[in-house]
Amino acid sequence: MVLTFSEEISKDSIDHLIEKLSSVEEDLILYFSTIGGCVISSEALLTYLNVYKKDTLTIIFTADVCSMGAYIMFNFAGKKFLSETLDVVLIHTIDRQAYNNRLTKLDRILDESLKKLSVKYFDRMSKHFKFTKKEKKKYFSGKDIVLTPQDFHRINIPFWNIEDTF
Repeated sequence: MVLTFSEEISKDSIDHLIEKLSSVEEDLILYFSTIGGCVISSEALLTYLNVYKKDTLTIIFTADVCSMGAYIMFNFAGKKFLSETLDVVLIHTIDRQAYNNRLTKLDRILDESLKKLSVKYFDRMSKHFKFTKKEKKKYFSGKDIVLTPQDFHRINIPFWNIEDTF
């Protein structure tokens, strides 16, 4: 069976995807594209995939894989491939939406926690992608790292070849 996911990562979109994946007992191929989204929902999806689906699911990353989508791409423990139609992978530190301009003690604590989490995420992604010194500097200064097809050879994930599957 083949499924697609090409939405922003939110509680609703991930709950719906997990529901669809849970209803299938056979081997699955999931074409996955996202602009990114919610950290908690991404972690929930990654946990579900790695605990319940890593042996029966193949994910093909296609079109745009951004933000938490890249985190899922680098951390899914099952079979995964890049599609020939993958256009961009966008990587950046974890951020959160600020609702006011006043920096409180809680904001400072949360910011410090996000910095530590961003280091962990970077270390995990580094197992599958060789960052240049310039890219590492951009990541930790809060700037986006945009990977295009000319960079994909540095990603330690093979390209999907449908002929190899049958």
